[in-house]
Amino acid sequence: MADLGIKNPTLGAIQISIFVLAFALGPIFAAPLSEIYGRSIIVRTCNILFIAFSIGSGFAQNAAQLAVCRFFAGVGGSGGLAVFGGVLADIWDLKERAKASALMSTLLILGPVVGPACGGWISERASWRWTCWVPAMAAAALEIISLIHMKESYIPILLEQKLQRNKRLHPDMDLYTVVELLSDLSTRRAGSFISSAIRPVIYLLVDPVLFLLSLYFAFVFGEVYLLIVTFPDIFGDGYGHSAGFVGIDLLAQGVGNILGLIATVKVHGIIYERQTRPDRRYNPESRLVPAFPGALLIVAGLFLYGFSALKYHFIVPLVGFVIFAAGAMNIFLAIQLYIVDCFAFPASAVASLSFLRFVFAGVFPLFGSRLFQALGVDWGTGLLAFLSLGLGLPFLPLV
Repeated sequence: MADLGIKNPTLGAIQISIFVLAFALGPIFAAPLSEIYGRSIIVRTCNILFIAFSIGSGFAQNAAQLAVCRFFAGVGGSGGLAVFGGVLADIWDLKERAKASALMSTLLILGPVVGPACGGWISERASWRWTCWVPAMAAAALEIISLIHMKESYIPILLEQKLQRNKRLHPDMDLYTVVELLSDLSTRRAGSFISSAIRPVIYLLVDPVLFLLSLYFAFVFGEVYLLIVTFPDIFGDGYGHSAGFVGIDLLAQGVGNILGLIATVKVHGIIYERQTRPDRRYNPESRLVPAFPGALLIVAGLFLYGFSALKYHFIVPLVGFVIFAAGAMNIFLAIQLYIVDCFAFPASAVASLSFLRFVFAGVFPLFGSRLFQALGVDWGTGLLAFLSLGLGLPFLPLV
């Protein structure tokens, strides 16, 4: 991005942080809107916003233009994440929800994993601008597919659509749904948006369990992005890998995430079978069980990554990153499923979770270079490991 005058590493990190911070703000509005107007229209509208501003990012002529376009592209890109928890609750029951969440989480983690790998090769062989245009092309193709195949899943909206069809067929009949009994539709929507928009914030403020879990979730998510920022220095400058191969190194995150995902789904399946026996009762807190080993894996992975980087073969820190990523996925999936199971408005609850995690993910890379310059990679990641241990383990057994 030297052609935009971005030569300072911190200024480059700001461009990443702006995009990620937009993912924190987008769900605050998109999730409540999905509980008023439905899931599908929010996903499609946000996707169009992402396409438009991703194209604009590729045509940016200075750092300010790029920052603005990346921000609104991030807001648009957050649409799918905003309704993620809501769709899970809409379609799948408790028994199948863990598997469905695992499948959707697999697709979600492929982006941050495959994206840098592809982006490294694209920027080497073409231009960084194509790293904005190629995702826009892919999103445009998905938009066309969604117009044909994506159906609404939110039950109140489905009831409303069915009611309108029946009213057209039987105009002389007085038809209504349970939703319509609440109030006039237009009044309900106008008032609901205000209450729904502040619901994620209220959840965080009044529910200590949600706040603590979201805080820990966000801290671990921020660590992921903080470690990713170190890859060009460690594997590029330190081990001599090209930009394309640094992207390949990042596939270690995908390997770890998939291993953690498989383990979490397996544990959830065993627990569910035991708790749904005639003499047992399902306990939503059981969703958090995989977070216990996940917390330990995060600490172990951070220590191995930090204290082996630039000292041993590059495979060793990558193994540490795999262990860290596996533990992170244990925690992400466990906390997310617990929140979906416990709240009447899962999309808003997940939006609360998303808000904090993307704030941390956006802020962490900004001080990452200073942290590692001051303490080194070894004790910098060591500090993160101790903080993870101190933040996570004391309250997880109390939930």
